[in-house]
Amino acid sequence: MKNVLRRIAWLGIVAFVVLALNATVFCRTATENYNFCYRPFWSYEAIMNGKKFLIKEHYLNVAFFIPLGMLLWVMLKKKQWWRALVFGCAVSLLIEVLQLVLKRGMCEFDDVMHNTLGCMIGYGMFSIIRYGYERIIGPTEKK
Repeated sequence: MKNVLRRIAWLGIVAFVVLALNATVFCRTATENYNFCYRPFWSYEAIMNGKKFLIKEHYLNVAFFIPLGMLLWVMLKKKQWWRALVFGCAVSLLIEVLQLVLKRGMCEFDDVMHNTLGCMIGYGMFSIIRYGYERIIGPTEKK
């Protein structure tokens, strides 16, 4: 049963990456210029200067990667949070680099940070749910 769930989670991760690339890179129109901002937390400064629409962008970037963290929790045999962190960051970096190279969107550090945070929130949510389940129901596997 565990192997079936891991395979389903793996398919979910592949589907997530394909859909994420389509939504954030391939469905956008290419621009003439390279758009990038590598300065960390620039968007927070912009929010303080009145660009409140960026708050919504932050929430969307975090929320977008929560399902990836949940799928990673199911797929990973060893529950090591840093593996989910690395994978979530790598997927986010892939998106940002493709946006830069293909001139489709803005490549920025803040997006990588928010996407990775969302992945870790999803991973943490499943960890907490599993912990609570085992406290109430009991362990699901023999040790």
